[in-house]
Amino acid sequence: MSIGKLEKNTVYKKLIEVTADHGDDVCYIFPQAKKYDSEEHEESIVTFSELLNDVNTAAKSLLAINLGKDSKISVWSTNTYPFVVLFFAASAIGATTVPLNTNYKENELKFFIEESDSEALFCLSSYRKNDFEAIAKKMSIKNTFIIDNKKDSSLPTWKEFLALSDSISDTQLQDAIFATTPDDIFCLQFTSGTTGRPKGALLSNYSALNVGRQFGDVMNLHHGDILCTSLPLFHCFGNIDVLLSAMTNSVPLVLIDYFSTKKVLSALDKYKCTALYAVPTMFVAIYQDPDFKNYDIKALTKGVVGGSVCIPKVMERIKNEFQMSGIVVGYGTTETCAFALSSYCTDSEYSRLYTCGRTLDYMECKIVNPETGEECFDMIPGELLIKGYNLMKGYYKCPEATSKAIDKDGWYHTGDLGIMDRKGNVFIKGRSKNMLLGPNGQNIFPEEIEDALNSLPMVSESIVVQRDMNRRY
Repeated sequence: MSIGKLEKNTVYKKLIEVTADHGDDVCYIFPQAKKYDSEEHEESIVTFSELLNDVNTAAKSLLAINLGKDSKISVWSTNTYPFVVLFFAASAIGATTVPLNTNYKENELKFFIEESDSEALFCLSSYRKNDFEAIAKKMSIKNTFIIDNKKDSSLPTWKEFLALSDSISDTQLQDAIFATTPDDIFCLQFTSGTTGRPKGALLSNYSALNVGRQFGDVMNLHHGDILCTSLPLFHCFGNIDVLLSAMTNSVPLVLIDYFSTKKVLSALDKYKCTALYAVPTMFVAIYQDPDFKNYDIKALTKGVVGGSVCIPKVMERIKNEFQMSGIVVGYGTTETCAFALSSYCTDSEYSRLYTCGRTLDYMECKIVNPETGEECFDMIPGELLIKGYNLMKGYYKCPEATSKAIDKDGWYHTGDLGIMDRKGNVFIKGRSKNMLLGPNGQNIFPEEIEDALNSLPMVSESIVVQRDMNRRY
C-alpha cells in the first residue's frame, strides 16, 4: 500500500475536495453533543457539506475579529464540534490552532496563552471541577468565547461568535483562502515538558495533511469503515492522525467527548465501528470493564495502539479481548505529527504486535550510537533518528532548542532508544536518559525488566525506577 505522491495542499482545501465528492456522506458523529441553552445532550451527526458550511461561517467570524494569516487561536475543550470546526476554519485563513490540555490550571493556561501569542481563546464553560469560564476571564486576551452553549454565560457564546460572520463577504473570505499555503502552520502543539520547559512544535498544513493520509493508508481505510476514538483533540494523535485520517479518506469518525469505558463501548456497539484508536491504558481499561462482554463489538476489525510504549503481553491481550485481526502499534512524537513508524494492519502478527513497525513513505529512520553518532546495525541499541516530511518546522520562538532537536542534515533526534532488525522493524526500548549501566558494564533498559515482570502470571503491571545507592531510604 502507498499514499502515492505527497499532496501540496492545505487541510481546508483538502476538505473542499472531499466535500465535492462526498458532500452528503457523514464525516463526524458526536454521541453526546450538548444542546443549545440546555444542560441536556443529544446525538449530533454531521455531513461533509454541513461541516464545510460551518467552517466557512467560522472562518468569516475569525476574520471579523481581525484574525488571519499567522494568528494564533487557543482552544481549551474536550472533543466538541466547535473544536473540530475551528481546526478547519483556522486552516482556511492561514491561522494556527493552539490546542490546550483540559487538565491545565490557571497558571498553566496563562503560560501557554502567553507563550503562544494567542489572540483568541475558545473554551468550555467548565469541565469536571475546573471553572473554565472564571479562569478564562482572568486571561489578558481580547477575544474569548464559550463554546458549549451555556445559557447564562458572561462571555460571548459560540452562537454569538458565528453571528459575527455577517460582517464579512464571500469575497473577503476567498481572498484570505487564496493567500494560504501548505507551509502555513496548522497546529502549534506543545510538548509535555517531561524533558524540560514545554516547547511549541510548529506543525504545517502540508505535514498534517499527508500524515492524515498516510495514517489512513496504514489502516487500509475504505468505504464501509467507521472509526471511533476518545483520544483528546488537544493532542496531535487525536487532531492530526485520527481527525485527518478520517477526513482525507472520507470515512465517518465517532468522536467521544472524553474517555469513559462505557461511552466507548456504547459507541462501538451502537455505530458498529470497525476501527478503534486509543492509547494502551484505554484499551486495558475497556476490556477490564465489568460489562465488557455485554456489548456487541464484533464489527471491530482493526485499530491503533499509540501514545506510549505498549509491551507485547498487553498487545496480545488487546488482540485477544477485542478480536481485532488488524491491530497495530504506532510510534511518533509531537515533533513528527505523532506518526513516524508503524506496521500496516495487513502485516504479519509478529510485525503488528511485537514491533513498532517500520518507516513509511517519504520518511527515513536510523539507529545511531548517541555518543559517536555512528549508525547501529543488527539489533545493536542506539538513539532513534527520524527524517521526512512529517517533521515540525521547529519550536516556536526557540531556535536553539530546534537546532538541538534537528541536526544540520535534517535528522530529528528523538531521545528514544531503539533497535532495528534486518527487515527494518524497530523496537523501542525506552528513553536514552533512562538507560541504566549494569554491574558488568552492560546496558540495561527499565522497559526490558518491566517486560519480564509483566510476563509473570501474577503480575498485571509493573514499573522500574533507578535507586540512588548513596541515598538513605
